[in-house]
Amino acid sequence: MHACAYTRMCLIAILFLTGSGLACAQAEAPNPAQNQTRTAIAFRTNFLAIPLLNAGIELPLGKDFSVGADIYYPWLWRKGQKDGVDYTGTCTQLLAADLDLRYWFGRAHQRNGQLLGHSVGIYAAGGYYDIERNWTGNQGQFINIGVDYLFAAPIFKGRLNLEFELGLGYIYSPAQPYDCFEEGGKCYRRESITQYIKWYGPTRAQVSLVLPIHPKKGGKK
Repeated sequence: MHACAYTRMCLIAILFLTGSGLACAQAEAPNPAQNQTRTAIAFRTNFLAIPLLNAGIELPLGKDFSVGADIYYPWLWRKGQKDGVDYTGTCTQLLAADLDLRYWFGRAHQRNGQLLGHSVGIYAAGGYYDIERNWTGNQGQFINIGVDYLFAAPIFKGRLNLEFELGLGYIYSPAQPYDCFEEGGKCYRRESITQYIKWYGPTRAQVSLVLPIHPKKGGKK
């Protein structure tokens, strides 16, 4: 497989997971005690991106909107690596972050803004990657913008939420190819060559476990 085509496939697959699963879920009955307070902040992690390291937050904005952010810093170690030396010529690295603005609708969210139910949003992501296979690789930056749909349902009596998200958008990435000529040796970029990766279609998918934080209610102890 040509190096550029392989890089394009890997980048789209990674961004699809980091950006970002489809499933149907039936929301549990709301917890009456939980409905008396709003969600102050929520922390999340994307199951589809594991074993990639990732974490995110979501902040409600008024009654119907929220803003969120995620960061990904995976370093996928290859099987043949030992003491920092690459013996297989295969490597994948990524540093990425994204932001999203979301509008929530439906009865579940209207119960005191619990970040539940259905929502639509816009998102933007960017980052850096290094993808190598058979001693030939590409280093580059990317931007990813699009729109998405998200459904969130409570689990464990409302102590946690489970989110299902799918987004469509555009990826643009200038990449510089390079070659390695020996195990653990230097890699050399090909002079005056830049490959431009462009993609329209699914660019974001997440199945996230969410921990909502509710402010403590005042009153007598």
